[in-house]
Amino acid sequence: MPLLADYASLVELKSFMRITDTADDTELGFALTAASRAIDQVANRHFGQDDTVATRYYTVPAGVARSTSDEFGGRATVAVDDIATVTGLILLTASSDDGAFDQTLVINTDFRLWPWNAAGEGRPWERIVLGPSGSWPAGVRNVSLTAKFGWPAIPTPIKNATLVQAGTILKGGRDSPLGIAGSPDFGNELRLSTKLHPIAAELVRPYVRMWAVA
Repeated sequence: MPLLADYASLVELKSFMRITDTADDTELGFALTAASRAIDQVANRHFGQDDTVATRYYTVPAGVARSTSDEFGGRATVAVDDIATVTGLILLTASSDDGAFDQTLVINTDFRLWPWNAAGEGRPWERIVLGPSGSWPAGVRNVSLTAKFGWPAIPTPIKNATLVQAGTILKGGRDSPLGIAGSPDFGNELRLSTKLHPIAAELVRPYVRMWAVA
């Protein structure tokens, strides 16, 4: 998709904020996009889904080609961007640095996708795990993955977090243009944070992706 998706609609945000007119529609749209991208930054991923398949490239350093995690049984793995569906998925590897991908790997024969139960849980696959005897070739840019990237569907907690954060952005920008809410006269002066609203942050927390090597 040419642009990353917003995680809630204008209609949903207006209902959430109890807005019935159209005077603020433009600003509400800006707030939705800003909130969605703020969630992306915290979560280290995006929750939309590409309209079509795309090809992305990865480098698997030879020295860390095999996992030490019991989850993967010492097999060769590589972390990839979230894969929404296996439809159209093509995995190629290159045995040299000449840019030619000369080996095609077959899903469920040469490799599997992890988490193992992602499809049943409505989550994307995050990692490619080779078969027991498989190994990644040495070299740079040695893995080519064509797939539909993103999530099968936007999780409800992410949608709710977007509504909370968009409302915070809109209210904070209008009511506190200098980044300070409240008044020192009443002892409730508060400098607004650029972080996610606490409720939004808690909703996003289970979906944060850690890109550590397994």
